[in-house]
Amino acid sequence: MFFSESKCSLYPATCRVLMRYSVYRFTFEMWPFFAVVTVTAYVLIIVTFGLGFVCRLNYGKGLKHFRASISFPTNISETII
Repeated sequence: MFFSESKCSLYPATCRVLMRYSVYRFTFEMWPFFAVVTVTAYVLIIVTFGLGFVCRLNYGKGLKHFRASISFPTNISETII
């Protein structure tokens, strides 16, 4: 688990280091599609890391109770399609 957490924190640092290189900045500025894909991937990685952290904090808090409180139909003809 530590490896995945360290990998998620290493990715934003790598992106910041890449922006220091002139070739990467030139490509980023000249190709708008490359810039959009790069920024979108960066945002999605940060959001995924944040949501994963929230899931990790809430692990084991109430899912068993939630699953037990849901009532499932006993007869298939009672379900509305």
